[in-house]
Amino acid sequence: MKSIYIFVVIALLMFACCQKNHSKTMVGLKSNLFCVDGSEKQGIYYKEIYSFSVNEIGEIFISNFKSNRIDAYDRHGAYQCSVGSKGDGPGEFHTGVSVFACTREKIIAFDISGKIIVFDKSGKLKKEKKISDIGISGHVLKILAFADRLILYLLDKNKYWVAILKSDLELDRLIATPIQDRKMPVRFQSDIDVDDHGNMYITDIYDYAIHVVDLNGKSVQSFKKEVKKSKFQKEDFVVFYDNEIFRHPASERLKGLEKKDKYWPPICGINVDRQRIYVWRTDLSENGECLVDVYDDKWNYLRGFYCGNGLAENFNFIKNNKVYKLSAKEPYSADIIRQLGKFGKMSMPDQVCVYPVPE
Repeated sequence: MKSIYIFVVIALLMFACCQKNHSKTMVGLKSNLFCVDGSEKQGIYYKEIYSFSVNEIGEIFISNFKSNRIDAYDRHGAYQCSVGSKGDGPGEFHTGVSVFACTREKIIAFDISGKIIVFDKSGKLKKEKKISDIGISGHVLKILAFADRLILYLLDKNKYWVAILKSDLELDRLIATPIQDRKMPVRFQSDIDVDDHGNMYITDIYDYAIHVVDLNGKSVQSFKKEVKKSKFQKEDFVVFYDNEIFRHPASERLKGLEKKDKYWPPICGINVDRQRIYVWRTDLSENGECLVDVYDDKWNYLRGFYCGNGLAENFNFIKNNKVYKLSAKEPYSADIIRQLGKFGKMSMPDQVCVYPVPE
């Protein structure tokens, strides 16, 4: 009996130590290195930023929904140039661009009119082509560049697809993913990133799972972790807008959902950088901060960190060992944030801030 008691005590102590060590692995962001909020000299400012991108050398590109252009900044945040213009002609955007990618040499954008547009870094139009002429359909959710290929992540007929394009925008191959769209009160989309070897990491929207496939669509190394899922609650939809706190009408969409659609997707974004895998979670800390899990390239858990108020979704990037994050120059007060639901905790973003990745 005494030996059983000793064993139980030791087990409890070990559990407590594990819990204590695990809590120590969660750290917060340090002070930002700099923020990009426009160019006073050029008269560029942002009321709200919906989309931005970062290339492999840390240059930042922000979609300007006021001018229908893409504004380019160097890796220190200094304004360089603006690309595109408003219109429906060659090299023009019908509306503000929400999906685009950038490399050292070019900027690749998807216009809502259904065309892929490629510019060089100076803003000169190089190519453009309608996706229907490429032989694909659906809505382009994300664009990635790998070597001389473009990777388009598509949602078409409730299924997610990957289209690999050649440098001349001809279709190389179309890959069906295992991800099916789901009915939720607010759309959460699957996310994708590519590593240095051309392996694509695709997030699930039901489970804490990442599907990894190569550029031929062959499964490489997937990962899944069992986690407790939380249900959507009406309180999640309490938001702050125009100096008023109220519950967003989207909360009414909770009625009539199937059981499987009543739960939050556990994860909402992924980044792969320098042999590290960063998984953005949908659960928040007690202070309303988004959470990021960090793994090595063998899926060994390394640590986690807090990443500011509000859901990150797939709006932010971790690249070049830095966190590129949407932020607000005048964030909500702590009192307001306490009253808001999960969807409302992120203040209206009007700048992109850059932080070192927490170690």
